Amino acid sequence: MNLELYPWQEECLQSWSAHRCRGIINVVTGAGKTILALAAAERLRASLPLPLRVKIVVPQTFLTSQWSSVMQKLAGISRHEIGYYYGLHKDSPERPYMIYVVNSARYSLARNILSDIREGYAVLLIADECHHYASPENRKIFEFLPHLGELKKNFYSLGLSATPRTMDYEKYLLPALGPEIYRYTFRDAAEHKNIRPYACFHISLRFTPDESEEYELLSDRITLITKRLNILCPSLKKLQGTRYFHALKKLARSGSSAKVAGSAKVNQLAQAVLSLLYQRKTITYNASARINCALQLIEGLDSHARILIFGERIEQADRLYEQLNRRYPGQIGRYHSQMEQEAKKAALDRYRRSETRILITCRALDEGFDLPSATVGIVLSSSSVERQRIQRLGRILRNSEDNCIAGLYYLYVRDSSEIPTYMEEAQQPDAPSFSLSYEGKEAGFRHPVYENIIIHLLESLKERGKTRQELKEYSRCFSLGMLRTDWLMDVTEITKKIKTTQDRREKNYWVCMKLIAVELLSAVKRTPKM
Repeated sequence: MNLELYPWQEECLQSWSAHRCRGIINVVTGAGKTILALAAAERLRASLPLPLRVKIVVPQTFLTSQWSSVMQKLAGISRHEIGYYYGLHKDSPERPYMIYVVNSARYSLARNILSDIREGYAVLLIADECHHYASPENRKIFEFLPHLGELKKNFYSLGLSATPRTMDYEKYLLPALGPEIYRYTFRDAAEHKNIRPYACFHISLRFTPDESEEYELLSDRITLITKRLNILCPSLKKLQGTRYFHALKKLARSGSSAKVAGSAKVNQLAQAVLSLLYQRKTITYNASARINCALQLIEGLDSHARILIFGERIEQADRLYEQLNRRYPGQIGRYHSQMEQEAKKAALDRYRRSETRILITCRALDEGFDLPSATVGIVLSSSSVERQRIQRLGRILRNSEDNCIAGLYYLYVRDSSEIPTYMEEAQQPDAPSFSLSYEGKEAGFRHPVYENIIIHLLESLKERGKTRQELKEYSRCFSLGMLRTDWLMDVTEITKKIKTTQDRREKNYWVCMKLIAVELLSAVKRTPKM
């Protein structure tokens, strides 16, 4: 095995070695965590006097083939050295590399590791997407630890995740896998050019009058019941976001055993608040403007763009699929949990082979799948869970040979509880971020930054004596570019496009993109904030 590593991966392995080859690595999606883990295993094997057995745990079955493929193609590990342990497929755990799916590993992995170490082997446990393994059922994989005694010196661990911190992280994951020893963020990956550049477009939508009225009625009821609940449980007032929601769920499950005054009433009120919050969220997720906006947005994007669409509701994903399939027959795929396994596999395979260019997914692709990078990500609807947002952003940031800038389009409903920015903390230092609005089928999109630039350019072109026909062509090209990222490209790259493009209308388009790019550079110097 002779894996070529990035400098950050070398630095990470040094940190892991300094922590006695135990620890958790916080690695942005698509940066190369699988290669890093295999390099760690090989270096550990070379440094030990004992033979090493590597146990890899993954949260879902499809990841077994992804790991196996990388192990064979890039790390040179032969197929007979790799075993699988899930469902009805249970190879002998004596192979040098074993890949376990956590559902099956709960009742076998701890026993296998303990047996290996007692028989004189060293064991490296690689916990992929390790944030999954702190739950009551999944943490059974760590039950071998109290029984190791002095043999614990022969146990090594590596946790991998883009979002390792989860419930009971400190209580279970840290003792089992070790501390977080290295963090490689979106900013780091962008600085080292290990992910592609991108721009984020935050698009605000409006409720219809009926949706707005229903939303407000639910909000009033939530406020009223929450006040009553806070009187009985004053501690709730101090909680926000996820912590508040988890506390509500705990109270809703507690029933008469709750150790607070009026526990039965508390239980009823908590259940009522959760139900109303769900109803209100459903109205927000299903806002009719989302599908209309997505359809008009895709119409304005490059007809060759590879697009991933993320949503929260299967019914909504199916409606969008049907409408897009009528407009772009044969170019659309979908993937969600209510589809048959074969249909899901076929949808992924067609997207991987570029037989389809648009894939609509409902949560199911948020994590783990190895897909070719998309140039566009459209967040049709999104929860506020940071883990989900990080995974979705990572889907469009894998490096590719083209020079285009990826675009993430985040749709949210104004005058609702939705967050108006997708993930500000993950922005690349130089990544542009824009606030747009969608005003409906007739009015379309408003993009203040872009509109101000083209107004200035059209006035300037008119002063330079351009004819009415020429100005009309400029306006056409400017309009095409509004929802795309082409005008954010480096001027030298746009110049190459102009020189190599043969089609006259396309050449005109790139000439206009260059005009905007030059003007944007000037505007940024004048006003750093967009």
